[in-house]
Amino acid sequence: MAMSNADTPSESGVNSSQQKGVQSIHRAVSLLRVIAEFNEQGISLSKIAGIANFKVSTTHRILSTLNSEGLIRFHPVSKIYRLGFKLFTLGNLAHQFTIRDRFRIALEHIAKKTGDTVYLIIREGYDSLCIDRVEGSSPIRIVFDVGMRRPLGMGAGSLALFVFLSDEQVEDILLTNKRRIYDFNGMTIEDMKKLISLCRNLK
Repeated sequence: MAMSNADTPSESGVNSSQQKGVQSIHRAVSLLRVIAEFNEQGISLSKIAGIANFKVSTTHRILSTLNSEGLIRFHPVSKIYRLGFKLFTLGNLAHQFTIRDRFRIALEHIAKKTGDTVYLIIREGYDSLCIDRVEGSSPIRIVFDVGMRRPLGMGAGSLALFVFLSDEQVEDILLTNKRRIYDFNGMTIEDMKKLISLCRNLK
C-alpha cells in the first residue's frame, strides 16, 4: 500500500525530534558538571540554574529525572543537590579494571613479602568495594571476596579510606551508615570517630 506524503514522517520532523533529544542530553550533562563542581558542599536549584544559564523550571525538570535515575541526590531538608551513587557506580565500572591492572603487581609483591592475603578496596558511595585480591601463604583468611561490599569504615582497608575525606564527608557517611555500622559490629558513631582520628594521626 502506497503512503502519501502526509502519512510519511517528514525528514524535518525527525531531525527536530533528534535535535531536542540531543539538546536534553547536553543540558543534563551541563547540570551534572555544575553539581560536580560544588559536590562537596552541595548546591541549590536556583544556583544550578543560574550557573548553567537555564530556566529554573527547565533545570528542575532535568534534575528530577537525574534524581529518579540515581545520578544525583536531592536532600529534602537542606534543598541541595549532590552527585548520586549511580554515577559513582558507572564511573567505577569504567575505571575498575584500569585500577586493578595498575595495582596488581603491588598487591602480588605485598602478598609475597608478608604472606598475608592483600585486598584492593575502593570507595563506592557509602560502601567500600573489593575489586581485587591476591592470596598470601598464611592460612589465616578474611572472607572478603572480589565484588563484596561493606559499610564504609568496616575493616582496616575500608577504615583507611576515611583518612583522606573531609570532616563533612565523614559526618555524612557516618550518619547515613549509622544503623548499618551498628548492625555490622555494634559500633557507634563516636566509636568510629575515635578510630578515624587514630588513623589520621598515624598517617
